[in-house]
Amino acid sequence: MFSLLLLLLVAGPGAMAAAVPEAAAEATAEAAAEAAPVSEFADIRFDGADINVSEDALSKDFDVVLVIVDALSSLTAKNAAGIKAAIEEAITVDPAFGSSSPDLLISDVVPSKRIVYAPVDVRDGDVTDAHNYEIAGAAAGRRAVQAGAKRPILVCQAPPGRSGYISACMFAAFGVLQETYVPLSVRGNGSPSLLESVTLYADGSYPVELFTTGARIAAAVESGKIVARDICGADPERMNPAQAADYIRQAFNNSGAKLTAYSPDQMEQAMPLTRAAIRASSSVDRFAPQGVQLGFDGPGVINRTLLLMGSGITYDYFDGPGGSRQKCGAATVVGIVKALTLLKPEGLRVISGTPFIRTSVGADNFAADDIAVSGAGRRVRLGSAAGVDRLLMADAANGVKMVAAQSPNPYVFAISTLTDHARLAHGYGYPVVVENAASRALGVGANLELIGDRGGSPVEVSRLRKEDFAANLASNDPEADLVAYPGPSTSVNRGHQQPVAFILQAAGLDNGSSIPFTHIDITGPATTFPGVPATTPLTSITYKFGLSAQLQMLMGIYIPPPQSTEPAAAEPAAEE
Repeated sequence: MFSLLLLLLVAGPGAMAAAVPEAAAEATAEAAAEAAPVSEFADIRFDGADINVSEDALSKDFDVVLVIVDALSSLTAKNAAGIKAAIEEAITVDPAFGSSSPDLLISDVVPSKRIVYAPVDVRDGDVTDAHNYEIAGAAAGRRAVQAGAKRPILVCQAPPGRSGYISACMFAAFGVLQETYVPLSVRGNGSPSLLESVTLYADGSYPVELFTTGARIAAAVESGKIVARDICGADPERMNPAQAADYIRQAFNNSGAKLTAYSPDQMEQAMPLTRAAIRASSSVDRFAPQGVQLGFDGPGVINRTLLLMGSGITYDYFDGPGGSRQKCGAATVVGIVKALTLLKPEGLRVISGTPFIRTSVGADNFAADDIAVSGAGRRVRLGSAAGVDRLLMADAANGVKMVAAQSPNPYVFAISTLTDHARLAHGYGYPVVVENAASRALGVGANLELIGDRGGSPVEVSRLRKEDFAANLASNDPEADLVAYPGPSTSVNRGHQQPVAFILQAAGLDNGSSIPFTHIDITGPATTFPGVPATTPLTSITYKFGLSAQLQMLMGIYIPPPQSTEPAAAEPAAEE
């Protein structure tokens, strides 16, 4: 029996045609020419908007100036002197101007007469990080749209001497674009984009070419975010399994990525654990499971492999309102691949598998007492249907170990809305990384945490412990090795680590596997329902794998690689 990742993932794009079943529907979009380096490719369009760069903040091309700085003293560019003076005068008249929320200033110093001032708090302390610029950008973008603006220019300057804020204006732009995103279904009804363009002000602190490179990186990341928001936020009919597969085909047309779609019959064969949870919905054509594989090789000799799998439950009947956000793991994976196809990182092979399913009830309903055998041969008592995410990820993870074994320097990521406990423990704004020992030895979680802090996309990191594995053992059950759902994550100890341990156990990746496996629980950011879902950790993963060390240094997010593959705790302390 095929395991899900063996079906969805193959050793590389060159081997895909031979490795997949003949019945699979393939769609390959080859680029017209080999992609140029990131600093040379043309402006990337996304959802009717552009990210551009201008050295003139006073141009008539812009209908609002968004000033996003930690303090007006940081605004030193000569071209912005009049803007700075106008804001200082407003503060003299009203000391509360801009103190609690972005304020709109009507002034003749800019052609549009509109200045939105959104100060950012970056004082050293426990609660400040680069993400504050994105928060300020979102608020400024909202105020600009309220004023009727469509072509903002962002005037941002990093705090002097704060290397972690070099890309402050890029973070602010992401906030503007998140806030002004128009949902897929609304766009489909003919509603226009809220913005026509977003422009970053090149203030002279660096050569304009560096601002241009930064803008193009931002455009690639934002293209991925648009795709992720579209899939994640769409209602369960607009993005049912069949529609999700069709959307991905359109999103990757002419991308150079290899796309292979898999039929419901093939998917059911590949999901021995998940199959029981979807049997009530599989008979409905539009709800039948679909699988989408994406893959591409960056230029040069391949020396790293990024293996991605994301949970795509288009609607979880057992979750009630908000159940359509259970597909956001798959949405994030597809968005990461979209961004990486635009950046074309050298030496990187990317392979992703995104299964799309739907749960339902009926005569063939899920039975909590069912026993299923995982692809790794573990007998599993399925427990409650509320744990479908872990079943789907376990089915996927079973095959990745075989793919990883044939891949150079593999990094395995599973992304899903796994537990409510992750949201309760860490809040709505933060994805939670839980990794195995092999991943921790490579510093993957710690690296993502540091990149997230500097790159405006923070994540939290939690550790696996022996209790997490012990909790999933069917100790008193003569029929089973594991129990998939010993209780709601919010009512058990270590509720967001325990399901990750189950995924590893059911997939045969426990007991000291050498394959670096990192699970990212995005329940918090994804389940702000209703509303526009956040796309974290798309940004951090794209920065880590999509940018060279030189580009990471340019953006102020470079993290030196670990000196050893051993955990940091095993290294002797340096003598004073």
